[in-house]
Amino acid sequence: MVYTYLMPLLFPRPEHPIGVAYNLRLYGWIKIFSKRVYLPLTAIYLVAVGHLNLAQIGALVSIAAITSIAADIPTGYFADRVKRKTSIAIGAVLLAIAALIYVLFPSFAGGIAAVMGESIGFSFISGAGEALMHDTLVAMGQVKNYVKVMGRAQSFGLVGNILLVGLVPMTYTINKRLPFVCGVIAASVLAYAATTLIEPPREKPAHLTGNIYSGLVLSLRSFINRYTVLLFLAYGLITAFYTVYGTYVNLVYKNLGIDIGLIGLIYSASSIVGAIGGWYAGALRKIPFRAYVVFDVFMASITMVAIGVTRNLWVAVIMGLLNMGFWRLRSIMYQDKLLKLFGTGGHKATLISALDFFDDINEIWLPVLFVRATTGLGYYIGFTVLGITAFVVLTPLFLVAITILNNHPHSRTQPA
Repeated sequence: MVYTYLMPLLFPRPEHPIGVAYNLRLYGWIKIFSKRVYLPLTAIYLVAVGHLNLAQIGALVSIAAITSIAADIPTGYFADRVKRKTSIAIGAVLLAIAALIYVLFPSFAGGIAAVMGESIGFSFISGAGEALMHDTLVAMGQVKNYVKVMGRAQSFGLVGNILLVGLVPMTYTINKRLPFVCGVIAASVLAYAATTLIEPPREKPAHLTGNIYSGLVLSLRSFINRYTVLLFLAYGLITAFYTVYGTYVNLVYKNLGIDIGLIGLIYSASSIVGAIGGWYAGALRKIPFRAYVVFDVFMASITMVAIGVTRNLWVAVIMGLLNMGFWRLRSIMYQDKLLKLFGTGGHKATLISALDFFDDINEIWLPVLFVRATTGLGYYIGFTVLGITAFVVLTPLFLVAITILNNHPHSRTQPA
């Protein structure tokens, strides 16, 4: 397996005999190097070297979120309008510049520039990669394997990321700037790899070649309408719920007595769980979409309820591993469903970016809800109430959303 993925990166050939299938082998590497290898150290570094305070760190988090919201959909449309590989390469260059800013300007102003560069960079990559892979499978006549292929690419990316995120932070003890130098190198490798991708042939509709602004509106209207908007809203809510839970569960781990140094091992172990699950992700496509979304909500909810009710460290760790492992794969099924319905209009990257947009919007207000619940009720009662509330609210919301979606003309031949 290592040979299969390693050869295209070391010896890229645009005229590869297997054509666009080359992308399938390269995409695992794209997944590895599109991660921030220095991520665990960013706040620590800015406090130690840049002398930022907690309020400034919080401000950077907010700036990053707002930048992502503003960039998500326009960068997706750019990838559809131009080339997906070009979008990925631009995103990689921005990530390299952001890492270099951390090296050269470890200050609040530098931090603002870096997080904005990261956010825009990831926006260029997100959506473009998925769209290119879907086009690749369409060209190969294997579009039904989208979940399987993306799951296995995620598995390869997670394994590689475990190694990089495990090793790169060790360089911090040698020189505090070295992890970010490694980040520049990783992003540069990503940019190079992106240029060797093969852009599958596709016909661009008129709205992707005419006026930019009207084209963007037409692109959005083609898949965000009265049949789908509730599904996008529900997806954004549950995805943000997973993300915000991942932030606050660390406080629970600490409260339950776990050594802070071991929290990193939990995240590494969850990546292993995700990597194993990703290899068998193709089996998820056999599950009816309606049943899948109920399971998705259940996984988010039961984890919090189990932690809140038992107040047991082992339960928290085991449920956390399962939750975070599944979280790394869960969005692929939503992408597959929506691409199957609306993937013929040339706006695949915009569609995937819209999913990210609805997630980012909810990540603004959900942390406030978590803070009020956990400070007002305590960690455990707060987690229990939040978990039960999420299941009670989101399950019917999703079921109604899917019922409406099944009334869409594109859905009537393949109901969820």
